[in-house]
Amino acid sequence: MSTAETAPAGVSGRAGGLALVAIGAAGFGLIPIFAALAYEAGMTPEGLLPYRFIVPLLLFGPLLPRLRQAPREGLELFGVGVVLTIGVLGYLRAVETGGIALATIIFFSFPLFTTLLEALRLRRAPPPRDLAAAALVIAAALLSVGPALKDALISLPAVIFAFGGPFSYALLLSAIGRPSPLGPLTRSAAICLGSALACLPILGGSIAAAFPASIEAAFILLLFVTIAGVGPQLAIVIGTPMTGASAAAFVGTLELGVSLALGWTLIGEPVRPGEIAAAVLIAAAIFLGAGKRAPAPGHALS
Repeated sequence: MSTAETAPAGVSGRAGGLALVAIGAAGFGLIPIFAALAYEAGMTPEGLLPYRFIVPLLLFGPLLPRLRQAPREGLELFGVGVVLTIGVLGYLRAVETGGIALATIIFFSFPLFTTLLEALRLRRAPPPRDLAAAALVIAAALLSVGPALKDALISLPAVIFAFGGPFSYALLLSAIGRPSPLGPLTRSAAICLGSALACLPILGGSIAAAFPASIEAAFILLLFVTIAGVGPQLAIVIGTPMTGASAAAFVGTLELGVSLALGWTLIGEPVRPGEIAAAVLIAAAIFLGAGKRAPAPGHALS
């Protein structure tokens, strides 16, 4: 794709970026749904992991030579990809052990990590609006995690590992939200390379776990890769530089509503009162985050 193709700047550009992030968030909201269906079809979290990253790498891989324009950033993005793989594994395991609602609400502590990472990068205190929104998201996570631990629905080590998901996603948003000479698709290629290589030692000698055991499992994997994988990733990577990482993080919490609603209607997983209260708090965080002003620079897609 030509580097002359740029996103619009200004208010319309930011609105377009917010729309892309919202679409991406809705797609990512389907990840725990397809994961739960895949588990029922005999797959494991470790077996699902390569499909999240290796297939996108096949699409974006031809852009890897462009990383020579900014080799240091390319190496940083590679490292982000490695961390992202570990975080996604924690999330997928939480879906398996704690259920869709709990795992998703844990994941939505990521705006706090995004705010802290941006504060470290910019070397200034986060604005009160960011802190207030992040506090609401953390309160939402506590409302779900506390009762789940008390009722032994999930273990404390599993909860700690699950929080690797929101941290790694915040790291991703922070990395791709910065100005860069590289287009978002090239950055995706570097991230996917790190993620795909990190999948290999996780699979280890269990390569067979990545192969579907039935036609049903294969169809679920196809949906997992496309509707909940490549499509949302493109939307997020293109939309985030148009909005800024913090605004993208808070708008991206729309994913929660998709996951909870579909988990209840399609999977039949009950949503507990604490999780409903948590969703309300996250909706408030979305309102605070969406009201932020963020730059909307033009950027080349590739």
